[in-house]
Amino acid sequence: MKKVCFYCRVNSPEQAEGTAERMAKQIERCRNVADLHNFTVVDEMRDFCGHSMEEVNRRRALNEMIAKARRGEFNSVVIPSLKVLSLDADVAHVVYEKIKETGVEVISANEGEVKNEVMEMLKEAAHYGRMFSENDN
Repeated sequence: MKKVCFYCRVNSPEQAEGTAERMAKQIERCRNVADLHNFTVVDEMRDFCGHSMEEVNRRRALNEMIAKARRGEFNSVVIPSLKVLSLDADVAHVVYEKIKETGVEVISANEGEVKNEVMEMLKEAAHYGRMFSENDN
């Protein structure tokens, strides 16, 4: 039986309206994945923060989740989508690597099991997108 932890993130309540509703929808999407695959949900971690690199180290729930993963409290993290890691591809890659270093897998409700290759392609696509937008100026 696979033991999972949900990880959800939205901007801080001060920055966005509808934060509670968005968080509830994210949890519901993770729960649907868990129910579909008969996963045992052992924890739900929720962050209310931005997506910049500076924010990564201050994500209380992310850091707590990583500590629990290192202790072996679960073997998979379920997220609603890759956007929860970060809207910035480089930052998302860093967050993904922090989670993967614990030995747990990452499963996205949108994208399925997240593999290193997917994250590398995302990072490369963002790099090319920035490169093209810089050439437009």
